[in-house]
Order: sequence, then structure tokens, then C-alpha cells
Amino acid sequence: MTQPKHEHIRWDEPFLDVTAVLRRWGFSHDTDRYFRASWEARHPWGIPGPIYVGDDDVCGMGPELAPNNVCLFDSTGEFLYRQATSEYELWQLLDAAWCNPVSAYAMDGDSHWTPASIAAWWESIQPVR
Repeated sequence: MTQPKHEHIRWDEPFLDVTAVLRRWGFSHDTDRYFRASWEARHPWGIPGPIYVGDDDVCGMGPELAPNNVCLFDSTGEFLYRQATSEYELWQLLDAAWCNPVSAYAMDGDSHWTPASIAAWWESIQPVR
């Protein structure tokens, strides 16, 4: 699959529907090499939303390629500390996913998160904050 060209990026999107944009660009979970992580293997600190990082190899490219969204913490691997809020940031996340050698990114988070699981996640990260 070829990556979308930059001229397709919208700069004026008031609310970004990440899943819709990824589908418009031709990406889907489990059928694309870039988005193969499993929900069960997601990083526990990853912010709720459509994109998450699963069992990562700690290559460290995510924070360099998507500094507005990805963090690397010690040996636990990369995680999203902020979901993409623009197509530009989403493009950066695609670069991070593309450079990840173990295909540790996923885009099916919205099909797993519920209000109860978001509340539980928030409670679980409070000691970390």
C-alpha cells in the first residue's frame, strides 16, 4: 500500500474523525501492514482513542516522527499520549507506524473503548501523573 500524498491533507478540519480519514486514505486495521497490534497488547498508558501502540520493540522512532502524539518511556515502549487532532498529526502518526519494525500500531481502539473502560483507564494512570 502506498502512503497518501501530502496534498490530501486538510488543514482546516474542526474535529478530526481519525478512523474516517484513515479509511479515506486507504488504511484499515489488520489488513494493512502498519496497523497490526492487538488490543490485549496495548501500552497501558496510551490515551483512549482510535490509535494505540501495542507490544513495541522500543525502536524509539515514534517520538521523533510524531512528537505531538508519541512518547517513549524506558523499556516499556512507545505509547500515544495524545490522539491526532489534525490530518498533519495523523500523517506523522502514519510515519511512526510505517517505521515501526514490529507493526506495533493499531487503529481499532474506538471499537474497544467504552465510557466505563475510559474511566477505569483514567483511574489507573492517576498514580503515574
